[in-house]
Amino acid sequence: MVVNPDLVDADGDGLVFLVELALGRDPAVPDAQGVLQVAADTSVDPIRLSLTYPRDATRTDLTTSPQFSTDLHSWSGAGVSQSVLGTVGDIETVKAEVDAPPGAMRLFMRLAVKRTPGP
Repeated sequence: MVVNPDLVDADGDGLVFLVELALGRDPAVPDAQGVLQVAADTSVDPIRLSLTYPRDATRTDLTTSPQFSTDLHSWSGAGVSQSVLGTVGDIETVKAEVDAPPGAMRLFMRLAVKRTPGP
């Protein structure tokens, strides 16, 4: 069986190698909880869901794409806005937000990470 090394979680913290690189983490050191933060703003209509995460600005070989779903089956990045809240060294703090689609009873967010094709 061939295992993709990008999908290995060597430190057992729940973040695979590729995600750890994109977030500026050390893949050999377990991370504490809370690397990704999700919040719902119920004071607005429609409800707005946000995902705040660190991103290593030097990793031009990786693409991070916040996505949302209403059913955990179909995922989309359409309508997701992103803003950089601040930068410390090479690490940006990014906030992604999306408004609940009309009639949505549930709303989920995830962070997709993939390698950017080389030249």
